[in-house]
Amino acid sequence: FCCRDRSKNHVILKRLLMMMKLAVVAAATAAVVAVLLATQPADAAVSAGSVHRARTHIGALNEMLLARGVFKSREEVLEVSMGTKDEDDLWFTQQLDHFDRSNNATWQQRYFVNDTFWKGANKGPVILMLGGEGPASQRDVGGHFITAQYAQEYGALLLCLEHRFYGKSMPLPDSSVQSLRYLSSEQALADAAQFRMFINEKYSTPDSPWVVVGGSYSGSLSSWARLKYPTLFQGSLASSAPVHAEIDYHQYLQVVAASLGTECNSLVRQGCNKIQSLLATDEGTAQISKQFNFCSQLQNEKDTATFWSALVGAVSGVVQYSDDNVNYQPFDIKTMCQVLSNSSDPVEGLAKVMNTVNMHEGAKCTEVSYAQTIAELQGTSAGRSWMWQCYTEFAYWQTAEDPEQPFPPIVSLKYFEEMARDIFDVEIQTDVEWTNTNYGSVNVKNSNTAYVCGTVDPWHALGLTNGTVPGPNAECYVIDGTAHCADLYPPRESDVPGLASARANHKKVLDLVFGPAQ
Repeated sequence: FCCRDRSKNHVILKRLLMMMKLAVVAAATAAVVAVLLATQPADAAVSAGSVHRARTHIGALNEMLLARGVFKSREEVLEVSMGTKDEDDLWFTQQLDHFDRSNNATWQQRYFVNDTFWKGANKGPVILMLGGEGPASQRDVGGHFITAQYAQEYGALLLCLEHRFYGKSMPLPDSSVQSLRYLSSEQALADAAQFRMFINEKYSTPDSPWVVVGGSYSGSLSSWARLKYPTLFQGSLASSAPVHAEIDYHQYLQVVAASLGTECNSLVRQGCNKIQSLLATDEGTAQISKQFNFCSQLQNEKDTATFWSALVGAVSGVVQYSDDNVNYQPFDIKTMCQVLSNSSDPVEGLAKVMNTVNMHEGAKCTEVSYAQTIAELQGTSAGRSWMWQCYTEFAYWQTAEDPEQPFPPIVSLKYFEEMARDIFDVEIQTDVEWTNTNYGSVNVKNSNTAYVCGTVDPWHALGLTNGTVPGPNAECYVIDGTAHCADLYPPRESDVPGLASARANHKKVLDLVFGPAQ
C-alpha cells in the first residue's frame, strides 16, 4: 500500500489487491502464528477496557470488528493481528523514551497504510487512526470503519499506528515491570507525534492537515493528541472516550442497570441473590459449578469473586455493544433479557447467558481460578499491558459495591487492587489525580474535536456529555439508545437518528480541517 503511482488503472488494481489481502490475511502461515502466540497468548477480547475479563483482552476496536462479523472469533483476531503477511506489516524506528534525552534506545513500531483514495503528496490530507488497548491489523484501515469512507470523500491518506506494548509493537522483548515503565499514554502520544514527522518525510506531507481518530481508550488518546500536539494534529474525532480517570468506577454498573431496564435488572438481581444462596452450601456450589461450566472448583473467596467478575463481564459486555450488529453478537439487551424472562428461573437464564457468551468468545468453560488468572496476566499479553495502564494511570475499576446495580459487592475495589498487586508484585498508588490534571478530565479545553458517546454505553459516564463546551469548534454529542463507539461504523439503514447527527459532527471537524469533501 505504499506505491505512489496515482494513475487510474493503478488505483483500480490497488483496490482489488486490498480486498484480496483483507480476504486472505487470516490465512497467515501456521508457523508464524505459532511463534507469535508463544509471546502473546490468545487472550482475546474484553469489553473495551473492561477489567472484568482482562485475561481475555483484545481492545475496543477489535471488539467492534468482532461484533460486526469482520472477525469470526477471538482467536482469529489474534491470528490476523499477530500473523499478518510481511507486506502488510510496515515499520518505523521509534524512540524508547521520549522524555529522557539521554536515552537513545529505539525500537520498531508497526503501522498500516491505505492510500487507495489519497490525492498524493502535498495535496491530500491525512487521517490517523490511533491504536488502543489491543493489537492492530490491516483491517483497521480497510472498509470496516467509517474512516475509510472519509478517506474516499476527502482524498485522504489513511493510517493506523499500533500502540506500544500491544500486538507486534513491543519496545522491549518482555512485559516485565522494568519494561512496562515505558508504557504510558504520554509515551503513546509522543509516539504519534514522532510518527507524524516520519510520515511527513516518507510521503512528502509536511503541509498536509491531520485528523486523529479513536474509540474508547484510543478515543481519549485522539482527544489528548489534539490537546497536547495542536500544531501536528489539527482535528480529532473522539468516540466513546473515557477522558476522566476514576479509581472506583461504580458508575459503570449503574449505567448497565439503567440500560437493562427495571424488569430485566430485577431478574438479574434475583438470579444473583439466588446464586449467592446456593454458593453458601456444598451442594449449591456443585450445582452452580455445573450450570455455569466452571473450568475448576472454587477454592477460596477470590475464586468466588473471579466467578462473579466473569458474570459481570458477560452481562455488561452485552450491554456495552448492544445492537451494534445483532447478527453477529450472541445477544443484545432485548434478546438477553428475553432469555432471562423465558427461563424457568433467573439462575438458569444467567447460566445460559454466561455459557453462550463463552461459546461466542471461544472459551470452553468459565474461568474461576484467581491463581490461574494471575498467572496468565503475568505473561506478555494485551491484558497485562492494559492492566498496567489501569494500575498506573486510569484505574477504571468497575466495582459492584453500589446498591443501585444488581451484582454482589464481592466484586470490590479491594479485589481489583489486590489483583493488580498480585499481577505485578509491586505496590503502586494509581495517580488518577495527575492523569485528570494532565489531560483536563471532563473540563478539558480543546478545539476542532467531535466528542461522541451513547447512553447505553457504560463508558459514557466518564466522558463529555451534552452541554459541555470544551472549546472552539469542539462539540459533545450523546446519542440516545446507542452503545460503545457506534459512530465509528459506516452508516446503515437501521441506524437510530442520532447516529446521523453524530456523524454530521464528524463532518464539521473534517470540513473545518480538510476543507469540503470532494
